[in-house]
Amino acid sequence: MALIGWTGVPVSDRPATRVTITEEVVANVSEKLRLAGFEVEKNEPFALIHPTAAFDTKQWATDNFARVAEELHARGLMPVAIVSAKEEPILQSLIEQTSVRLVGLSNLSLPEVAALTSRARLFIGNDSGIAHIAAAVGAPCVVIFGSSNRAHWRPWTIQPHEVVFEELPCQPCPGYFCAEFEKPECILRVPVERVVAAIDRLLGERLRVKVSSVDFSID
Repeated sequence: MALIGWTGVPVSDRPATRVTITEEVVANVSEKLRLAGFEVEKNEPFALIHPTAAFDTKQWATDNFARVAEELHARGLMPVAIVSAKEEPILQSLIEQTSVRLVGLSNLSLPEVAALTSRARLFIGNDSGIAHIAAAVGAPCVVIFGSSNRAHWRPWTIQPHEVVFEELPCQPCPGYFCAEFEKPECILRVPVERVVAAIDRLLGERLRVKVSSVDFSID
């Protein structure tokens, strides 16, 4: 996109996205939700949590996500968390550390992630590929940033979204490791309260564009 812009072609900083979700994928997600203990037939509103990232400098603490799950539950939203199969230990830690019921999934394909995310009331997660999927399907997003360049990697969406971060003079950086501190303070210092405040702003804001809705209760 930047290269095209340099040639003089007008480029939007929030290009429209379109993701096609098939009925077969919706049915697969519906069944996986049932097996995980989510009562699909009730069509219960939920928020999607993605608690992992590629690097430590981008991964908010699991116990913070556990507190966020509790805040979501208090606001009438079922917390649903997704990870990859190799990230299962993080999911289990999240389930153990939160005091509320949380539905966890570690066996979704990318099309299934898109289908699930399109149905979520909102998405909360680290700067990751999953966050970009959430933006692409039109889910309101709260994305927590650490080392990454927020101007480049923020959600590309016209839906309401929040980027939460703790600004440090060493940001942005490549993010493979923290060269300034013993631990990646950029992500570790982001307080739970700031993320919850971002969630409340999104829940209270009327969507400017209708979010796609997928009914998981199909037979």
